[in-house]
Amino acid sequence: MDKIISKILIWTENKSQPKGLSEETINKVSEYCAENFGSHLPQGYQDFLKIMNGFSYDDRNIFCCYNDDIKNNFPRYDSLDLVTFNSEFTENTDIDEYIFLGRSSLDFIAYSKKNNNYVIVDQGNVVHGKHGEYDTFEELILNFFQIK
Repeated sequence: MDKIISKILIWTENKSQPKGLSEETINKVSEYCAENFGSHLPQGYQDFLKIMNGFSYDDRNIFCCYNDDIKNNFPRYDSLDLVTFNSEFTENTDIDEYIFLGRSSLDFIAYSKKNNNYVIVDQGNVVHGKHGEYDTFEELILNFFQIK
């Protein structure tokens, strides 16, 4: 996770980023996801949320949990809310294999509830368009942001 955070700070030229969430808030969101989307938030994503509540760079986005910090300091992130995105996706499709954790203009990053791993999937073919499968959130993000 340190490598990811280091790269994020370099990309953003050390500009402020959304503050990490408390353990209590993360647990509430995870419980909500379990009740409404069939799975708790994966641990790697929870670990990221403790440090940074979402991130956006070069048309690649990691979803946040909408709160006052986002509302007041990062209003462009309001469309990147994890709960809102997943709620709308599940209401408008019959695809329920994933909890979506982020997106680009072409792909989604997600947690596969069935396989207990992370994936990058094509937005145009979510069911069959996998671009990669990863055991950890860090591996997913390294590949999604193409970090060397």
